[in-house]
Amino acid sequence: HEQEASLDSAAASDGRALGGLGICLSEAWPDSLFAATEGMRDASNPTAFTQRKLKRLGRYLTGNPRLVWRYAGVDPVDKATVYADSDHAGCKRTRRSTTCGALMLDGHLILEWCLTQALVSISSTPL
Repeated sequence: HEQEASLDSAAASDGRALGGLGICLSEAWPDSLFAATEGMRDASNPTAFTQRKLKRLGRYLTGNPRLVWRYAGVDPVDKATVYADSDHAGCKRTRRSTTCGALMLDGHLILEWCLTQALVSISSTPL
């Protein structure tokens, strides 16, 4: 993506509010957590591109029903399973990676997370 100008302060504030709402709503729409995290990637200095990502997330949330968590009788936990995935420099603009995961207890989703990793540079200069 080409370098985009920052939004004015009112639009930037609205963008951060939408991104925060997306993070909060990811409890009811767990499949939206990655998109909400990506939308908040530029929260300190949002651009028109950031705004487009968040609007797309909003259209997705309004067009899909929320998830209702129902747990049948809870027995002692026999099995805990953790799923994790990373997109390895998935953001083409910043080259930052995002790692997401989920903790399941006996088939019930207990915890999910999505984190943007810090940049790590490796020198290719021989010593």
